[in-house]
Amino acid sequence: MDQFKGALSHRPLLGDEIRLLLLPPGAFNDPICCRLKHVSLSACPVYEALSYVWGDATQTSPMTLNGASYPITKNLESAIRHLRRREGSRTLWVDAVGINQLDRDERSSQVLRMKDIYEQATQVVIWIGEWAPYTGDEVNSAFRLADRVFWQIAKGEYDQKVREELGKTFFKEIHLLDALLRHPWFTRTWVIQEAVVCMMPIVVPRKVEPPVP
Repeated sequence: MDQFKGALSHRPLLGDEIRLLLLPPGAFNDPICCRLKHVSLSACPVYEALSYVWGDATQTSPMTLNGASYPITKNLESAIRHLRRREGSRTLWVDAVGINQLDRDERSSQVLRMKDIYEQATQVVIWIGEWAPYTGDEVNSAFRLADRVFWQIAKGEYDQKVREELGKTFFKEIHLLDALLRHPWFTRTWVIQEAVVCMMPIVVPRKVEPPVP
């Protein structure tokens, strides 16, 4: 946690409070300037929860948080840039920013609230990184195939004939899904809790090249 030394000092959380990241609109390459807001979970705040991989914690970029410089990993920076809207702000719960990483007691208490945090989110945004050459539509098509197979297995309809038909019809999607499941996000301890407890998870992959500012 050395990269957080000297960073913004978080105001202590009280009761069932969490910190939400308020992300104002901006162009893709604009500096990232956000602020934190304390909210009580029992007040049913409206927010999205981000599920992602930190990446190399020693490789960081600065963002402006509550007027002060705050380090975030390159992968989180990429996620924020892609999620930022051109018009209209966005409210997110992001563990690396919303939790005081220098406070062990706070980290432990917030981990115990993780299920509630993701469960109460309006949706969970799953950031799998800059995944060239696949587009969001292609990745979501692979996930729809996975959902279809899951329900066929659940209903006892997934037999050899179905597997062969799917293999012929969805050849590209099957190979993409296989590659996708090898992504580091799927190796994380919290994957099931973050993606399953919320009723509206969405996947946000992007090509490597950034959108035109």
